[in-house]
Amino acid sequence: NSTYNTTSTSLHFIVKKRNADECLNPLCALKTPADGGTAETVLCGIAHTLTNITNMVWFKGCNFFTQSGSHLRFRELSDTDSGNYTCVVTLTRGGKSYNYTKTTQLIVKDPVEIVNPHILESDSISYETVDIGLPYTLQCKGFISHENDHSDAITLYWIKKKAEDSLGSADFLTMCTNETWEAPCETETKFNYSNGNAFLSNEIRFQEVKEEDFEFNYICKLDSPSGNKKKTFVLRRKGQSDIAQRTFATGITLATVLPSLFLLMCVVCYAFRIDLVLWHRRLTNKDETKSDGKEYDAYVSYLKYSKIDAEAERKFALDVLSHTLEEHFGYKLCIFERDVMPGG
Repeated sequence: NSTYNTTSTSLHFIVKKRNADECLNPLCALKTPADGGTAETVLCGIAHTLTNITNMVWFKGCNFFTQSGSHLRFRELSDTDSGNYTCVVTLTRGGKSYNYTKTTQLIVKDPVEIVNPHILESDSISYETVDIGLPYTLQCKGFISHENDHSDAITLYWIKKKAEDSLGSADFLTMCTNETWEAPCETETKFNYSNGNAFLSNEIRFQEVKEEDFEFNYICKLDSPSGNKKKTFVLRRKGQSDIAQRTFATGITLATVLPSLFLLMCVVCYAFRIDLVLWHRRLTNKDETKSDGKEYDAYVSYLKYSKIDAEAERKFALDVLSHTLEEHFGYKLCIFERDVMPGG
């Protein structure tokens, strides 16, 4: 007597028809995405396990492809390599020929730009306007990769430094718990993935901003194998601008007054230019007319026989002009009617 075990197997096949004007059914293609500029291999499936293969060919779309073998190799993908690759394997079994077909849809994507981990808006100073006595949160966010992963070699954390001592040592902040809300504390670093990019985020929480909190600069740092990045946060009291009120008022006043004074000086110098020259001569006791080798400094003549204002011109030339230039300023004049003899 023997015991026999029998099993019944039910196979379910889905037959997908192909359109008459198509050489393959796109619904049967295995989609394979790949990045441009990288190497890729397209396999023919079970072809490498069969021994009774009589022929093997490749097609790209509906056209014969030049490569052969159980796989296709691409050393550096480009946009032109995108397409449907079909391998047709002919094998014999029981004296009959059969075809095994596999189609791979190769989708070449644009190469991903390599971006090193960094803090968003890093290497900058962020001025935060806060109210004393109210809670406040400083937020820091760092980009780490284009992939949905997180390496332990990348860390995001906070330190604080005395604002007036840039060369001094830095202090780490305590981690936030239910018992550490009296001082600013640091939250746990969070990992999130958004729009195809991976990020780290961290916060400093102030339950109540105090006067001594303004004595520090709060620095968010991101350390990674590709380098270190930082971003500095500076607290400012509400109503306090980057420029002090007194400094701003002084700057505006000087910017208004100085050009006006310069313009006024130019006008005065132009109006009294002769007086300024004479004043400078008296001040330095220098008279260039004494060493110029000339007998007279100026020649004066007037219209002696004119009937119009003849007496007034004579008086001006002989009395007023000579008195002012000769006696007051020391010039030596040659007045034609006074100093030149008739026929001279």
